[in-house]
Amino acid sequence: MGGSFSCYAYKIVAELGKCLGDEKIVALAPANGGFNFETMYREDGLGFEGGKYRIPIMVKFDNLNDSGYMAYRFNLLCTKKDESINISVSGGAPFQVEKDEYQKLCEKIYQHLKAEFSYGAWFDENSPNYQSTNIGYT
Repeated sequence: MGGSFSCYAYKIVAELGKCLGDEKIVALAPANGGFNFETMYREDGLGFEGGKYRIPIMVKFDNLNDSGYMAYRFNLLCTKKDESINISVSGGAPFQVEKDEYQKLCEKIYQHLKAEFSYGAWFDENSPNYQSTNIGYT
C-alpha cells in the first residue's frame, strides 16, 4: 500500500467523522508530543513505527458545561496482507479489515473510545476508594 496509506488515512478520518456524526471533529494528528485541534497536522504524523504504518488520529469532544473541548489522540498501526489490512488501535489486539471496510473499522475505533472513557470515568467515580489505598493518584 506504501504511498496509498496516506490516502487511506484521509478516508478513515472522513468515515470516522461520519460515524461519529460530525466530520469536523476528526483529523490527523502528530505522532507524539503536544497537539491541539486548531492546528492542521496533515501528514506530519504518518509514518512507520515498529514495522507498521502509523496513522495518528485525534477526535474533538466538546465540553458539556462550557465552550471548551478535549482532544483525544490515538494511533492506528497498520500492515497490509494481500487485499486486507491488519490494524490495531493504540496497541490493542490486531484485527483484519478489507481495504474499503470502513464501517467495521469505525466500530472498532468506537469501542476503543468507549473503553478509554469508561476507564477514566471509573477513576472519577471511585476516586476516594483508590486514593485511600495508596495505589492510585494522590
